[in-house]
Amino acid sequence: MNKNNGSHTNILLCGDFNLPDINWDLGVTKVGSPRKKLHDGFLDFLTETGLTQLNRLITRPRSQNVLDLVCTTNPNIVNNIRVASGISDHDILIFEINLAPKRQNKCPHKVFNFKKADTENLKNILEQNSTEFFQSKPDTRTVNENWNMFKTFLLEAMEKSVPHHMSKGKPSHPWINHHIIKHMRKRDKLYSAARKSKSERLWSSYKKQRNHVTKLLRESYHHYMEEILGPSLDTSPKTFWSFIRSLRREAVGIPTLVVDGESFTSDKSKAEALNRQFSSVFTHEDLTSVPDKGPSPFSSIDDLDIELAGVIKQLAQLNTSKAGGPDSIPARLLHDYATEIGPMLHYIFRQSYATGQLPDDWRKAHVTGIYKKIGHKARPLWQQGRTLKWIQGFLSDRKQSVNINGQCSAWAPVQSGVPQGSVLGPTLFLIYINDIASGIKSNIRLFADDSILYREIRGPEDHQILQQDLQAVFAWADSWQMAFNASKCQHLTITRKKQQSVFNYSVAEQVIQKVASHKYLGVTISSDLTFKEHIANIRSKAVSTLGIIRRNLGPCSQKVKLKAYQSLVRPQLEYAASAWSPYTSRDIKSLETVQRQAARFICGNFDRRASVTPLLHQLDLDLLKTRRLFIQCSMFHKIHHGLINVNFPPIIKLHPTVGRLTHHLRYQPIRASRDTYKYSFFIRTIPIWNCLPVEAVTSTSVQAFQSAALPAVRALQPSAVHQVL
Repeated sequence: MNKNNGSHTNILLCGDFNLPDINWDLGVTKVGSPRKKLHDGFLDFLTETGLTQLNRLITRPRSQNVLDLVCTTNPNIVNNIRVASGISDHDILIFEINLAPKRQNKCPHKVFNFKKADTENLKNILEQNSTEFFQSKPDTRTVNENWNMFKTFLLEAMEKSVPHHMSKGKPSHPWINHHIIKHMRKRDKLYSAARKSKSERLWSSYKKQRNHVTKLLRESYHHYMEEILGPSLDTSPKTFWSFIRSLRREAVGIPTLVVDGESFTSDKSKAEALNRQFSSVFTHEDLTSVPDKGPSPFSSIDDLDIELAGVIKQLAQLNTSKAGGPDSIPARLLHDYATEIGPMLHYIFRQSYATGQLPDDWRKAHVTGIYKKIGHKARPLWQQGRTLKWIQGFLSDRKQSVNINGQCSAWAPVQSGVPQGSVLGPTLFLIYINDIASGIKSNIRLFADDSILYREIRGPEDHQILQQDLQAVFAWADSWQMAFNASKCQHLTITRKKQQSVFNYSVAEQVIQKVASHKYLGVTISSDLTFKEHIANIRSKAVSTLGIIRRNLGPCSQKVKLKAYQSLVRPQLEYAASAWSPYTSRDIKSLETVQRQAARFICGNFDRRASVTPLLHQLDLDLLKTRRLFIQCSMFHKIHHGLINVNFPPIIKLHPTVGRLTHHLRYQPIRASRDTYKYSFFIRTIPIWNCLPVEAVTSTSVQAFQSAALPAVRALQPSAVHQVL
């Protein structure tokens, strides 16, 4: 394993490792293990070699231990791990290996090459189309008729002036050129001939050609990675990041679906089955039982005025890399010819807004659950104006289709919802749930469709209030014909008390499940606020991502591998770090080992006798604990200067005196004895903030603060860092 530098991408180690004292869910050695050094060494070995241990099943029932392990550099090739009774005191570990997954072929589609378009001709055609559009009296046509005319103009102009070709259905690799394909065909012909004739001479010729093709593929792949993909990071970032994103999707598509005993294997049948399933879960709304919101407490919002300049500006700001919608109009066409297209689209927008009617194409999309009853919630904001009428039209008579590898299902009616990914979707959803907290005495936090209800429990009456608020939230959902899934709700008690106040919260006679931890907005919160489980989770995820990079970017330059680590791996180790930053040496080390192994891979130095510290200096990589200190200071700076909507708690106060060697914006340190409080964000950050230079803390610019603060954080002595870690 030490000699493997990435040339072997699929490595599998399995068997009885006799390491019973590892908690594989957390990736740590159990407390009190008599062989702690051996167990810790094995965990370090897994990290250093990019291996992931997949088995979580007990393989020795007598001792209830996980002794038989499955370690691999590519977790995607191992499936369906299970155990069966064996002939010894160990159960048999059974799993499936998928070394040659079947790739899903996409349906061929038309691809337009705008780089070779006849620009002048296309502009002339669109200008003529615009003149024809307005001379043909658009006010005598419906919105849908005007839109269809506009769409036909664009698609026909594109056909005449933009070269196009049909994409290939089979997946292809950019490093496989025509020369290699020619030799691959020769190899296949020799194989067929040798198999038919069983001639030793032909078999020898086939093996020689096979080895030659393998060599050509390896050389071409290395050349592509070093000479084309690597430099594209500077010249064509889209090419580079498209390839990087593809590395993170090693799945092979949607598997065979089984519905009511019937199997669906083709892309078309899968799309139809999924579309039927999605349609079956829509809410069939009863608009006669919608609660009355009463008179509006807000003043009415005036009707909107859509100007031509605004339409052209929005078209010119479109992201040309985004795919087109059901209308098949590429964003590149709208972006590049905004001036010519703008007047026609401006008229259609104004007509649609004035009449409250939308073209059929605008009603077709994939949807998410946002309800048509939103009109009742929006009425207090827009009263009876055109905006309310347009939104009601926007939410009516919608259709959806499921697309799998270019195969689309039939259009099905959408009983409730707006298009997922639309600009209006989040706004309408916020309007819809805006009054969910009405009458709630406890605290409630909402993020998209995630909600959390919490309260400090000082006595039995607090339990009752929280229970009443929980019932009120469910009653609100029921009155607005929504539904919380009580079976997916969880109850987490956060306390360090030995004698906890026990209460079973319930809804509709169903007790809410009590858990020891819960993942909220990407951070796993445990009942004791130690964040050990969260650190283990992000470490496992980061190791997996690093493994993908090692398997695919081995031939790339140091610059490319460093960029991939900084963009894909390190963010996983630092997301929301201000909230959970570790303070125990074990947790700090477990994260640092991921970066240390990444440094070895980036520099190509896998010699375990070589120190990693010089490699980190060579790559200009700060220790992760140093970066976390800097992240904490940056967050503190934003709060201090009001750059984010977070306030200091009342206990955080400026120091009443100014020292001779300190700045005037230092805060009073807070003493704490319990680790969970001592190492919380505000308490641990104040000592670092007080050590920063005055030009950093007084700056109201985030960039200026970071430039002045980073050298100071790096210069902190180890003893000072230890005090705040």
